[in-house]
Amino acid sequence: MEEPRARPGIVRVPHPELSLWQSAVTEVRAKRLAGGNVASPRVLADPCVLATNRHVYERHSAARAGRGLELQHRPWFAEVLELARRVHLGGAADRVEAALAAAGTFSNKDPDFVECVLKFVEWYVLLHRAPQYRDWTKQGGGDVDFGGVRWRLPAGARIGVIGDWGTGLPDARELLERLLAECRPTALIHLGDVYYSGTPREATCNYADILTAAFEAVPPRIPVFNLPGNHDYYSGGHGFYQQLDAMNVGDARQEASYFRLRSEDDRWQLLGVDTGFNDRVPGIAFDTHYTAPSLHDSERDWLRHKLERFPGRTLLFSHHQLFSAHSALNGPRSGRIANFNTDLYRTVEPYLDRIAMWMWGHEHSLALYQDGLKDVSRCRLVGCSAFEIGTDDDPYRVRFADVSYRQPFVRLSKVNGLYSHGFAVIDLGEAAVDYYEFPSWSGTAPESPRAVTQLCREELLPPWDLSKCRDRP
Repeated sequence: MEEPRARPGIVRVPHPELSLWQSAVTEVRAKRLAGGNVASPRVLADPCVLATNRHVYERHSAARAGRGLELQHRPWFAEVLELARRVHLGGAADRVEAALAAAGTFSNKDPDFVECVLKFVEWYVLLHRAPQYRDWTKQGGGDVDFGGVRWRLPAGARIGVIGDWGTGLPDARELLERLLAECRPTALIHLGDVYYSGTPREATCNYADILTAAFEAVPPRIPVFNLPGNHDYYSGGHGFYQQLDAMNVGDARQEASYFRLRSEDDRWQLLGVDTGFNDRVPGIAFDTHYTAPSLHDSERDWLRHKLERFPGRTLLFSHHQLFSAHSALNGPRSGRIANFNTDLYRTVEPYLDRIAMWMWGHEHSLALYQDGLKDVSRCRLVGCSAFEIGTDDDPYRVRFADVSYRQPFVRLSKVNGLYSHGFAVIDLGEAAVDYYEFPSWSGTAPESPRAVTQLCREELLPPWDLSKCRDRP
């Protein structure tokens, strides 16, 4: 799923401790260099940040090569981890002593490093507490309609869909402005992941501030609905829920990490589910027993209730995928099918004839899979809205033959050594989906004018004939 490359500011790995260390270093250096703005180019190009990213890249590369995580730790990082564990296990009474020990252990000639350690310890402790989650059976008072958005989508609404967008990089900002200006959506859905680990500072600088600036540049402000990815939970979900409560007002407010939207004419409902909560542990590169994440038990019941009771057609959204042609979803010792999320499938299996399309992110690519795979009408990958993938890694290489792409084959183009970014726009009025790409760049922006390019359009109606489905798991 995560494919890091040693370029400035874009190394992201599926490991909470490594991601939190990136967050800590970036936040401390941002305070010194850019008034706390972790998305500032000065911060992304800072030697301390670059050195941290190189270390994380080496860690992930070693794990993927099967050389193991613990054996590859540098001595100083092993010491940082040990400090964090002592604080976590020792409780509040031990924290002052541990902080003083950190200041003595690490050179006082580098106060930023000491501050990075303390910030990491703070987030490490929060990581190992129960993360935030709003359960309809508890916080929702047992109301199964908790998570339902009262605001209705107009019958002819256009919904922009972006995935893995929270990098804070300049091309992510410009993609959003161009989406708003050229496609004029009624609402926006983000499929999750604000990097490195979804801290409040990152959720502000890499997500909320960019949205606000884009709406100021291209008014009006429209409702934004957000799903949490694994990175959003690496800091316990604090940044995610903080921005969730501040993003929309009135009837458009999203009160949970899952949501239901309906159109005014009751032809369509849009359901978003939270797969990030159960993926807040080291990912598949670091754990051979890793299994693809499932939903909370109560959220399974919530989702089934919404699918069962709605007479129209459903569009389903999640951060994690149901299956993949390119990436393993389960570890080799998990006892699961390598590229298939059995738990998610079993949750929706009785209602597949009601799902017109399922969109997800997590993999940083755009993919239109063959219609009817696993008995799902249409499955689409839209995790390509900001994460930069180099052409030395082919996200379209088929590693699992049971998953095929729709023909004619749609793929992102390559520009200057990078795959382009992409997004989707769902048109409820015309029952269609348009897919677009936008140039990606690393470092200096290209001089030529940048515009979105439509890759293709597909219709959502008439419904897929499920009698023709094949390849049932």
